[in-house]
Amino acid sequence: MKHDLTETTFIIPLRIDSKDRLNNLYCNLAYLTKYFDTNVIVLEADKESKVEKLISEYKDKNITHVFLNDNNSYFHRTKFLNIMLDMVKTKVTVNYDVDVLFPVSA
Repeated sequence: MKHDLTETTFIIPLRIDSKDRLNNLYCNLAYLTKYFDTNVIVLEADKESKVEKLISEYKDKNITHVFLNDNNSYFHRTKFLNIMLDMVKTKVTVNYDVDVLFPVSA
């Protein structure tokens, strides 16, 4: 049974700087779509997209992928969070980190 979080959007800003981070994104998207009926926005800021193919596997799951061409060596997390907050249309927003997985209880 999925938990109803249709009025919630998880926002995930990221830059894929390792294979582990890409795997974490995969695990999180699989987890979120398995246990929750919700919305997800993934903002990827980098020189080229490394997650576009992965995100396309979830096209029917209310996941939005935003790619921003970003040549900065520093990842401006707050800037990207603000961009995603402007995109959110739900009552609740979860500032989610791709390196964290929270447990589901019944």
